[in-house]
Amino acid sequence: MADIVAGGKGGSGAGRGPGAVKCGICSRRVLVKDKALQCEICLVWYHCSCEQIDDQAYNLICDTGKTDPLFHYFCSKQCNKPASKFLRSLIELESEVQKLSGKFAEMESRVAQVDSRMEEMASGKFTPAMIETVKEISLVHATGNASGKQNEVASLIRATTMEELAEMEDRGRRKTNVLVFGLGEDKEKTMDDRRKEDEKRVGQLLKAIELEQKTPMDLRRLGVYAVGNEKVRPLRLTFNSEASRNEVVAAFYRAKKAAGRVGEQGGNGDLVLTRLGMRRDLTPKERVDEAALFEELRRRRQESQNSGDQYANWILRRGKIENVCRYPQGDAK
Repeated sequence: MADIVAGGKGGSGAGRGPGAVKCGICSRRVLVKDKALQCEICLVWYHCSCEQIDDQAYNLICDTGKTDPLFHYFCSKQCNKPASKFLRSLIELESEVQKLSGKFAEMESRVAQVDSRMEEMASGKFTPAMIETVKEISLVHATGNASGKQNEVASLIRATTMEELAEMEDRGRRKTNVLVFGLGEDKEKTMDDRRKEDEKRVGQLLKAIELEQKTPMDLRRLGVYAVGNEKVRPLRLTFNSEASRNEVVAAFYRAKKAAGRVGEQGGNGDLVLTRLGMRRDLTPKERVDEAALFEELRRRRQESQNSGDQYANWILRRGKIENVCRYPQGDAK
């Protein structure tokens, strides 16, 4: 806290003789009896009357003195605005540093995964695909035609390993993302205006699922923007952790199941949760695998229907197809 000239607190002019300093506004001398404060940045003294500081605020500062780090005085003449701007910039910088620290930790985790995978390979732990290629090598040796085939199989092993590593990295990049489908999009505004509207809609969506505090770190529309195209592009949200992403997805489906509804600003009608979709951001390989699962699910449901099994209830749960219906005793299939 800056030195104070009043009632015997702080002396006069920080140790100078009485009247040795002048007010930075009126240029009159600052006496021991005057109510005045010294700016912490420019170190110039100011009469409280010149700075329009009332007695209540002045007395509060005098009572706390240098014992309370929450009270600071910056003169309105030249220091207050730069100080406020500096503090805001400092807070923003600290926030960016925290984000970078999080990304660095994520990169370290990915490197550790790759190192672990390479150690497993070095110790002889191979994937099923690699085991099949090793069997093929043995077969080639048995036929006496191993030379060219060995090189081909070795290349296949390297390619398979690189594909698996690339898939791991891609999943790592997407693990905090979630995709929202059906959320209205303005087509006639500038890019900045469209982003602001998307931020509003996301805020309303999070409010509807009672997770307003889970603000995404980033949001982005996927696909090419085209004026006049009525199709609404998916919106990708990036959260600060995989746990936050999972929490948002779970809350969305709970609210959607309850058929929640919340009013939306911006002239795009009501935000109806039952008309929206949400899912985690899958890699191309994960999307292919998921499509195969849904095809198998459709096949099993069709088989149950064709066989007259009215109790069957096939669902997809955690990457597996299950029949969750309870059959009457003696009818289980």
